[in-house]
Amino acid sequence: MPPPVRSDPSIPPHPSHPSMKGGFLGAVTSLGVFLLTVFPGGTGGAQATRHFGTAAWLASPVEIPAVEVERTCATLPHRDRFVEPPRSTGCTVIRHAVLDDVVSAAWSSAVYRHMSVYDPVGSTRPDTVIEIELVLFAASRRNRDRLTAIAHVREDYAQIADISVALAGHRQGALLGARFCLNGTGGSWQEFLQQRDSLWHELPDPYALLSAELRRAGVLHESGGPRLAMPNIDMKSLRGTSALYESGDANCCPARRVHFQLELTDRGFRLLRLNVAADTG
Repeated sequence: MPPPVRSDPSIPPHPSHPSMKGGFLGAVTSLGVFLLTVFPGGTGGAQATRHFGTAAWLASPVEIPAVEVERTCATLPHRDRFVEPPRSTGCTVIRHAVLDDVVSAAWSSAVYRHMSVYDPVGSTRPDTVIEIELVLFAASRRNRDRLTAIAHVREDYAQIADISVALAGHRQGALLGARFCLNGTGGSWQEFLQQRDSLWHELPDPYALLSAELRRAGVLHESGGPRLAMPNIDMKSLRGTSALYESGDANCCPARRVHFQLELTDRGFRLLRLNVAADTG
C-alpha cells in the first residue's frame, strides 16, 4: 500500500508519487479486459486495481484563481499515451462542485473532458482519444479566491464515463470517497481515504467486509451461487446497499438487496450490521 500523504495543501505530498514523465503506454485496452482488471470475475467481483489513492496527490500543487475554475482547466502533469505528442489537444470543464469544509480547508472538485488528436505512424487517419479527469481542490477558509489543485486522476472515457468525489467529517477523521462510473454498463465503484493525524490513508475496499459476512451467513459461496455487486455507500451516514444477483437476474433487477451500516474507526471501516431482503424495486 502506498504511504499516506499530508492533508495540509501547503505541505508537499510524499515523494513516492509515480513519475509524470511521458512515454509509450500502449494501446487502449478493451472494456472487457478493463472490467476483469478492476473486477475479477466481472462486475460482481472484488475490486483489484486502485485508481484514486495517495499516489493521486500532486508532487507540486497547482493554483488556479477561483473566478476561473468553472471555465478553465487547470494544467496538471500528465503522462501521454504515446511517444509522439498529439497533433492537437482541447479541454472542457464539465462541472465544478463545492464540497464540505473539512480538515481546516475549503474543498471543491472539477471534472474535465480532454480530447487529443494523434497521427498514428503508418496511418493516414487521425486517432482521437477522449479522457475524463477529476481534480480535487483545496483553499484556505479565510481566502477562497485561489484554489490549489491537490490531487487528480485521468481515465479513458471509453472505460470510465464519470468520476466524482465527496468529503465528510467523522469523529475518527475526515473521509474522502471517489466514485467511478463505468461507461456502457451502468456499474460503479467507490474508493476511500481517511484523514488521521494530518495524513491521508487509503482504506481497504468495504466489499471484502460484506463478502466475508455474507459467506459466514451462507448467502455467498466460494464458487457459484449468488453474485454481490459493488456497494453504494453514503459518505455521511455510512449506510449502504448492494445488489445480490441470482443466476439469470437481469442487471436492472436483482433478486435481493443487501442493506448494511458501517462505522469509521481509527483503522478504517467496521461492519456494524447487515441484512438481506428481497429487492422491491
